[in-house]
Amino acid sequence: MICIRLTFLLLILLSLSIHAQTQPQTSEKINEKNAYKFDEYGKISNKKLKLKLSDFIKKVLEEKSTTGFMAIYAPDVRKRNLRADAIMKFLRLTSRGAFFDFDVSRLTFISVESEVEKTEFWVIPKGAEPPTFESKKGKL
Repeated sequence: MICIRLTFLLLILLSLSIHAQTQPQTSEKINEKNAYKFDEYGKISNKKLKLKLSDFIKKVLEEKSTTGFMAIYAPDVRKRNLRADAIMKFLRLTSRGAFFDFDVSRLTFISVESEVEKTEFWVIPKGAEPPTFESKKGKL
């Protein structure tokens, strides 16, 4: 009988240990008082870009006091401008639709010289420090 109780107790302790390891740590949770990266992508189709931008704008719209940063990384200005143009095209199209009341001035484009081509979406709550970017070349 004692052996069964000890086995049962060991199983409970083992399951609790596994459950604790699968739970997110407090430091991994998003702190709404700090700026955080919402999404990041490399080369994607226009369809996927529209979905990512739509999700990002919805997130920024959730609170009137948040702003969004879009950091565009590429080795040269021409490639960074092409990425920015694709985003702006989507924003112009959606400004006539679902996001009609969206204030585009709440979005900031950042151009970053980098060997890796990617775009990052950042959400900056009111009062939070905006992120800094290496090789920051200025706003587009």
